[in-house]
Amino acid sequence: MQSSLAHPYVVTVIPDKPAEAKVTTVSDLLIGSVSMAAALLVVALVLGAAFGGVRVALRRFRSSDPDRLPPVSPS
Repeated sequence: MQSSLAHPYVVTVIPDKPAEAKVTTVSDLLIGSVSMAAALLVVALVLGAAFGGVRVALRRFRSSDPDRLPPVSPS
């Protein structure tokens, strides 16, 4: 039997070039923060409208009593 030391493997490590760092400017920061705020606002509006619609639908379907009138404040 031959041992594995008779035919050694030679590994050559070639270092990668370091990636160039991207420079972040003030305008990049402002655009990013405004975009994030707009995205959060859109999500909040969509979820709020959906939640409100579900509440209105549930209230309309629950009050199946025809004699029950909606509350009216005195004017």
